[in-house]
Amino acid sequence: MPICLRGRMKEIFHPKFPLDFLSPVNRIHDIMVGVMKTTRLSFVLGGCVLVALPMFAIVHPAFGGAAPTEHIIHRGWGLLWPENSMAALERCWQAGFIPEADARITSDGVPYIYHDPFYKGRNVAKMTWAEMKAIDIGAKKGEKWKGTYPPTLDEVFAAMAGHPDRRIAMDHKNLPNDKLHELAKKHGVVDQIYYCTGGAGGIADWCRRVPGAHSVLWLNGGSWKKLNFDDEAEIVKRETFMKERFDKLAQTDFKGLDIVELITYAHPTDPERFCPRAPFLKDAVQRIRAAGKKPAIMVWSAGDKVQTYRNLANLLGDVLFGTDYPETLEEYLKAK
Repeated sequence: MPICLRGRMKEIFHPKFPLDFLSPVNRIHDIMVGVMKTTRLSFVLGGCVLVALPMFAIVHPAFGGAAPTEHIIHRGWGLLWPENSMAALERCWQAGFIPEADARITSDGVPYIYHDPFYKGRNVAKMTWAEMKAIDIGAKKGEKWKGTYPPTLDEVFAAMAGHPDRRIAMDHKNLPNDKLHELAKKHGVVDQIYYCTGGAGGIADWCRRVPGAHSVLWLNGGSWKKLNFDDEAEIVKRETFMKERFDKLAQTDFKGLDIVELITYAHPTDPERFCPRAPFLKDAVQRIRAAGKKPAIMVWSAGDKVQTYRNLANLLGDVLFGTDYPETLEEYLKAK
């Protein structure tokens, strides 16, 4: 593409969306109109653009996006883009992944998504929408992301409506299930929601409302703190905590669950060291599969290394992954 035309296209696109990551098929009309209005371009060049853009749409991968998978990306697009932002969700959908987002409601009743439970020491559940929508969630990600704010759930579901490949892992926080269901039904996206939580009670309630619902239950070792792999006692403690919860779920054949996600720490250099340890992981994944459910591994450490995903796949076979480093996961999947 000529440099001058590419520059014009970048002006037409929203500045916070890199050209290669946007869903361009939704913008073909705007691009053509914008180019035609550029006084420096001749009528002939405008006509060429009208012919070339549909052809470009066919051959350029950004116009179709990757085939949908059930790999789940924490915070929308991990640690790389503003958490729970529309830009992060769009990027994740374009990659064919499922973004995870945190469903909350403001003190004055506005459903929205936002990752952290506190903002500058304040409980976000006690904040109004006027206060929440003023939080610049992009500022800490760099200059180009400044001016990015939390979206309402209405905005999120509106972007999903009519696009069945756009799914979302909705991590339950303080938004009541009845309000989540009502809003999803309004936009026609109920079947695109993967209800996600660390407690089986919320999932059971959601499944009563939505028979055959997608659901994700994550299990951790009782702590989110960084793990010291030299502390064997701590490794055993976390594994024991997870195993007790896992065994209780297994007794029910993981009733009501679609995906069972195990929060896993990987050693940065030793390919055989994990927490929980390899024997438990292998046994757990086998039992999940035997119950007809899908095993997933949320890579909680060393997720920025392609080898981590290879090591886990070598140990466990094909599993779903969750990660904060989606571009690393993309690299691993392309090399498979």
